[in-house]
Amino acid sequence: MKNNNFTRVPLLEESDVPEETKRMFIQWKEATGKIPEWARVMAHKPSILKEFFDLFKVVMGPGEVEELTKWRVAHQTSVLNKCEYCVDVTELKLKSMGLDEEKINDVLTDDMSSLSDADKAAVYYAQETTLKASEVEDSVFENLRKHYTDAQIVEITSVIGFFNYINRFNDALRVLPE
Repeated sequence: MKNNNFTRVPLLEESDVPEETKRMFIQWKEATGKIPEWARVMAHKPSILKEFFDLFKVVMGPGEVEELTKWRVAHQTSVLNKCEYCVDVTELKLKSMGLDEEKINDVLTDDMSSLSDADKAAVYYAQETTLKASEVEDSVFENLRKHYTDAQIVEITSVIGFFNYINRFNDALRVLPE
């Protein structure tokens, strides 16, 4: 166990976790060269970590919504929640997908000029859902419906919900960018 003086719950090392969690840690190290700090914190509850990781793969993996759209929605959600860790992660992912800083930050402007109408609708829906989910105007939803099927709307809403969860997890437990 390691306390990095930032997180409110100590980071777990491979030697501190059960075998199934060790396998996940090894997968992360092989794929990215490191174990994410949020995973080392969440590993205090291995069952939650496993289900969270499985949900991440379903929500952010291949689906009916383009990967770029999902990451733009995730970025917008994380920016609105001011989650430093997730803003950092989503920016890195968007850069790896070929977006420069200007196009990444376009989701923060009113006109979102570099985005397609469909992406604008999804990003605006993410904003409205993150800020006031129970008060999203019908017009926002109807604009979303012009571009997406019901299944795609469920997928986009799942990205928003997923990132609202991890944003709050990271912020409450002070998991900061590495």
